[in-house]
Amino acid sequence: MRDLRPLSIGELLDRAFSISLKNLLPLSAIVFVFVVPQSIVSYFAMNGPLSVIMDQISKASTATAPGAPPPDPMPLLNAYANAAPYFSLILLFGLLVAPISNAAVVLGISRAYRNMPVRFGECYRDAISRWGWLVLLGLLWAATAAGAFFVAMVPFIMLTTLVSALAVGLGAFGGVLAVILGIATFFAVIALMLLIYLAAAFSFVAAVLEKMPPGFAFRSGFQRVFGEGQLWRSLGIAAALFGILIGFEVVVVIVGALVGVFHNLALITIINGLIQALLYPFLFAVVAVCYYDVRIRREGFDLQMLAAQLGGPQETAQLP
Repeated sequence: MRDLRPLSIGELLDRAFSISLKNLLPLSAIVFVFVVPQSIVSYFAMNGPLSVIMDQISKASTATAPGAPPPDPMPLLNAYANAAPYFSLILLFGLLVAPISNAAVVLGISRAYRNMPVRFGECYRDAISRWGWLVLLGLLWAATAAGAFFVAMVPFIMLTTLVSALAVGLGAFGGVLAVILGIATFFAVIALMLLIYLAAAFSFVAAVLEKMPPGFAFRSGFQRVFGEGQLWRSLGIAAALFGILIGFEVVVVIVGALVGVFHNLALITIINGLIQALLYPFLFAVVAVCYYDVRIRREGFDLQMLAAQLGGPQETAQLP
């Protein structure tokens, strides 16, 4: 095993980068299994609507006559309607295939973390054996997210009404107070969403590495994020993950804008797929290393592994 000990957030990121960089080729190959077909379907889904958008932009730039009619929205709506089967296929692909690819990446990172070789076939073989549980866990999180959204609408409406009443009833002071409440609420919602995202990520890793059933994995995610003494650290880790995701999206947007000058959707799709294959292993590595760190801090995972290496009980040190 690597040096198992509690790590700072900076050390977590450094270790994740080291693992993903040293095993970039096998981990990227694992990701390609998902990225390639997804990119192909995405290309056919966006090709029609994007062609209509570009055509309307071209017509708008040449239509200089005053009082020219606005662009007809029907061609764009028809293009999206024709692409609906592709979008449905993307959704099904994300629900049914993405868990296998993600699990294989997590298994590969776990093997690298333990200084074991990362083998494509072994990672996918173990991932496929967990497929059913992972799909159910994804559905459980989707249902939870939908329920939380509808439940959150009630306090959101009440808060909006309160802020509006303050702004109207207290004049300038009420307006300032309303702005402060609005900003505080915004950041509180963002923080909660980040923590729930981290809980979902931890539950997924637990289902993969500890072979937990969906219900137990779901509960473990919340326990390891919101457990005693972990809330603020979890928020810091979640913020770091959010920053990484934003960084990925910025890279994709910049590269897409640079490539977009060629107006070639196929080229843009290929470039985006390569970026995903190269950068996603780092994101999964961050999640996996953070997962190990939480278990070390809360459950004495390092002592469990030491006992297992010395011939002690191994029931609690569950790893693939």
